[in-house]
Amino acid sequence: MDDALRHLGSSWQPEGHPPASTEPSLSKRWWSRVLDGEQVWGSIDISFQRHGFRSYRLVVFPPGISPSERRYVRMWRAWPTWGLLSWFILVVGSGSVLSPWAALASSTAVYLAAGVVVRALAGNVRSQVRTLRVVQIQGDVDEASAVKYALLERMVRLLANVDTLREQGRLSVVDHEVAWSRVYECLSPDRAGSLDQR
Repeated sequence: MDDALRHLGSSWQPEGHPPASTEPSLSKRWWSRVLDGEQVWGSIDISFQRHGFRSYRLVVFPPGISPSERRYVRMWRAWPTWGLLSWFILVVGSGSVLSPWAALASSTAVYLAAGVVVRALAGNVRSQVRTLRVVQIQGDVDEASAVKYALLERMVRLLANVDTLREQGRLSVVDHEVAWSRVYECLSPDRAGSLDQR
C-alpha cells in the first residue's frame, strides 16, 4: 500500500501510458503541475517522522468543479507555505530600500492581502473539500486508526485505478467523475463521524 500511495503522492505515471508525441516545455509543465496538481480529484500526502510515526492525508475536491476553481482552492490551501515564502523574500528584498520596520510592515500587509484575495477567489468551494487524515505509530495497533487506514487504502486504490483507466482512454470523463463522487461521498462528515465513534 505504501508504494501505491507514494506513486500517487509523487510523479505517478500509469503503467502502459504512451508518451505524448508533443511534449510541452519543462517550465510550462512545471507551472501547470504547481497550479493544477497531479490529480484532478485532489492529493495524497505521506510523511514519515521520527519514532515510527507515519502520517497520511487524502484530500478530495468536490466533483464537478472547474479547473479555475480547483486552482484557487489549491492556492488557498497552500497559502500558508507560499505566502510565508513570499513574505520572507519581500522582507529581505525591501530591507535594502526601506527601513527594517517599514519592510516588515509592508511585507506583512502584502502577505495578508494575498491571503484575503485567494480566500475570496476560492469562494465556498474551499469549505467543501473533504480530508481524511490517518496517523499510525509503528508497533502500535489502534483499532480506530486501522479502520481509517483501511478506508484510505480503498479510496486511494479506487482513485488510482480510475486515473489509470482514464489515462489509457478506457474510461470516459463522466465515469471517472462518478468514481470520484463515490470517494467524495465516502468522506462525508456523517461517515467520518461514524468512523471516529468506532
